[in-house]
Parts: sequence; structure tokens; C-alpha cells
Amino acid sequence: MVKYTPQQYQSYLQNSNKKHILVEGKNDKYLIERLWGDFATKFGKSEVKDLLVVDRAEYLIKPDSRTGSNKEKVIEICQSVNSKSYAKRFVGFVDRDLDKFDWDYEKTETIKDNLQGHEIEGRMVRSRGHSIENYLFETACLCESLELISTISYAREAIELFQSVFESAIYSACIIGLAAAKSNLLKKIQNTISWELIELGRQKVIFLLEDWLRELENKRNLSPEEIKSLSENYAIYTNYVNRASFSVIRWLCHGHTGYDFLIETYIKCATEVCPRDRNYSKEISNVSWMKKDRMFEILTNFWVKTALDKSGKYPREIFELLDFC
Repeated sequence: MVKYTPQQYQSYLQNSNKKHILVEGKNDKYLIERLWGDFATKFGKSEVKDLLVVDRAEYLIKPDSRTGSNKEKVIEICQSVNSKSYAKRFVGFVDRDLDKFDWDYEKTETIKDNLQGHEIEGRMVRSRGHSIENYLFETACLCESLELISTISYAREAIELFQSVFESAIYSACIIGLAAAKSNLLKKIQNTISWELIELGRQKVIFLLEDWLRELENKRNLSPEEIKSLSENYAIYTNYVNRASFSVIRWLCHGHTGYDFLIETYIKCATEVCPRDRNYSKEISNVSWMKKDRMFEILTNFWVKTALDKSGKYPREIFELLDFC
């Protein structure tokens, strides 16, 4: 596919006879395309299904376009398109991240979500929660998907155990994400959560913080100062997060960290119920055989099945701005 500078992309929009949604990355594109397909069918829009194109900033917009992250690319395009005559044919969709959450313990005593839905700014819609993954943080969606894709004979027992610790896992992941955000270490902790760092108690998960910090020090070369900062912020956010309601935490939780933590928690649940006479290493590989990107697509498919009946849980505003509803 041809890549554009932001200016060239505007010309592309102006000359297009279709409507466009610009998103940040691959997972965003998959979820919105899948959602649009079911939305168009459910609400009698099948005849215009092919009139909508979902563009992906990380793939479509040139990295040397003086624009930084994929999110910044989408925001720049939205701001420049907003006053144009073709603006009604375009919508940008970006991660909310931590915007309009009260979360910084130096500024607030209570964690709070200051939005009750999707925020619209001109021709841009922000995700309901931290990022696209947060839409999938529902037990029914996760458990139904895991039951379908699991290749172990004791999957039902593992899923029941996972269901019992699901909310606790989201709380733990939220603590990790906020501590890393406060310490400016989010990039350095990416892809560091594994099932070996999780223990299970009665309807809760126990994250092995000290083991994780040692791994970060040895494998990610975090400095003693960074380790100290992360450890201190983790302790503070344990108190803050555990006082907040789940209805806030499921949207505040760092999307990628939360997604990784949930998948690794399921693997841990499987190890707990695995018959001890089995080949342990082989059994673990049977649980974790699917790549997380592929699993995201399967989870999305299950989520979309019910999302359209929950108006506050999916970004309907995208389709409203494009006059599809």
C-alpha cells in the first residue's frame, strides 16, 4: 500500500468517494472493521458496507512525516481535516490512554473516571477506556473464547478458576500499569509479564513483585533508581487501585498490560488444574500455543457478538459522525 505524508493523506481523503476511519494500529483496525461488519448487518446498512474504509496510521502514514507516534499522526490528521469540506466523510479513532482519569496520587486522593462514555473532539473519537484492549475485559467474552480455543482436556476447570480470579487480575494489571506510568517506565516493562510471576489465592491473584523486579534489573537493565521508583509506586498504587470500583479499573487499566496479564493468568490457572501425571512442559505449550495477536482477533469476534446490544460499551459515535445511524 502507498504511504502518505499527512498532507498527501488529506488529498487522498478529499479525492475519495468513500468514508474513512483512521486508527492507530493493527488491532484497532481489526476491531473497528469487525464491528462495522456486524453493525452494518444488524442495523440494515449492508448496502453501504463497502463505502467505509478503515485506514491504519502505522501502516499508511510515513514515519518521516514530522509526526511522532501513531496516535499523534491520527490527532494531527483530525485537526487538519476538521474544517475541510470533506470532514464529514472522515473520523479518527485514538486510544484515550490516561486522559481525563484522576490517577496521579500527587494530584488526587481518589481514582476517578471523569468520562461516562466516548469523548468526541471535532472529527476524533477517543476510546472508552485506556486502549482498544479494554473493550475485551469482560468475563463472558474471555471465557467463551478460551473455551473454544483451548486444546487441553481440563479446559473447563481452568476456565472456571480463571473466572474466579478475573477481577483480581485486572486490578493487579492496573497497579502494574499505573506504577510504570508514574515511573516513566512503560516501554521498558512491555512484554515482561509471564505466568511464572503469578500465584493464585482464594479468588485472587498474587503478583510476585520482587521476582519481576529482579527480572527487569537483569533482563531489561533497569537501574537501581528505576527499580526503586517502580517498587515504591507499585506499593502506593496497590492501596489506591484496591479502593476503586471495578467499573473504573476495567477502563483505567493499561490495555496492553491488562491483556497480557489476563492471558498469562489463564495459563497459570491451567497449570494449577493440570493433572500431575502429565508431561508438564508439553501441557504448558498446549495452553500457550496461540500468538496473542491471533487470540486478540478471536476475542474480538466474541465481543462483537454482544457489544452492539450495549450502547455504552462500543464506539457507536464513530458511525454516528459518519451519518450511518
